[in-house]
Amino acid sequence: MYNVILVAYSEIGLKSPPVRNQLERQLRHHILNVLHSNGFSGSTIRRIQGRLLVENAPATENTAQIIAQVFGVAAAMPAIHISTEFENIIETVRRVAKKVIKPHESFAIDARRTGEHSFSSRDLEVAAGYAVKQLPSLQNVTVNLKQPNKTIHLEVRGNETYIYHQIISGVA
Repeated sequence: MYNVILVAYSEIGLKSPPVRNQLERQLRHHILNVLHSNGFSGSTIRRIQGRLLVENAPATENTAQIIAQVFGVAAAMPAIHISTEFENIIETVRRVAKKVIKPHESFAIDARRTGEHSFSSRDLEVAAGYAVKQLPSLQNVTVNLKQPNKTIHLEVRGNETYIYHQIISGVA
């Protein structure tokens, strides 16, 4: 289901641009070394607005746990990478919800955006939440914004969107 792993870091983002670039390169190098030593030699990593994006590696919980053990990684999230089109985002959230939310569980949609779009983060949250509630298999789930059983996260970054439900904490 997932096709990339989003990697979050914390302290690096606070540094000056030249230092941040150097530290991002070092973190990228360390992650690639760990992936290669675990048999994922074709992996690639690119930088995207305050995150690293791991591609060409199995986007699984196991791979994310391996990445999360690299010093400097705050979190690793197996994610679905799609284009930023409102209906495409909503349909992908529906597919994720079918797989991760069980009947009688509560859920929340957490959307964050960077860049210019014709919709707000709130628009995404409301539309995606409504779409999930309309699924025949999930009509008895409830929305709980404070302590949901499951949260589906949306990160809209320009013309790319990342959807995930699992955040694996790193050792940062």
